[in-house]
Amino acid sequence: MQQQLASKNPFGPSLEVIRETDEKLLNQILTLQVKLNQQTKDYQQLAQERNELVMKEIKNINVIRTMQLLPTAQKVEVQKAFEQAKNYDELAQERNKLITQNLQQKLTTQQTVAQQKELTLIQKQRQERIILISLLVVSLVSIGGLLVRLKGIKKENKE
Repeated sequence: MQQQLASKNPFGPSLEVIRETDEKLLNQILTLQVKLNQQTKDYQQLAQERNELVMKEIKNINVIRTMQLLPTAQKVEVQKAFEQAKNYDELAQERNKLITQNLQQKLTTQQTVAQQKELTLIQKQRQERIILISLLVVSLVSIGGLLVRLKGIKKENKE
């Protein structure tokens, strides 16, 4: 049958050469495609590894900077919060959460201290008032006693 086709083919053996060339080129294209796919996978893997290393370094820098901002924070707590972040946005959110929590704790502590100082001041003022009122009462009683004596002395002098 090939012979019949070849005999009917006006191009003769050149058609066979074209077919073989096409097959070779197709095989080369497939081989190149496989190589290109492998290189793409290798590049993606390399990029992923590089990104992981960069993210790890960014996390370490953030731990250091956050510890400088929040000296009362525990390093383990900061590292644990940043460990879970998968990208920079999540890392920034975690950092902001830690800063907010720390500021809230400081605010609460300052409010408590201020309330305690105010309470102490109020108690001192009450004590001072009690002392002043007591002194006033003693003074009034003394003055009253003196007035009674003066009246008694005046009555004796009139008589």
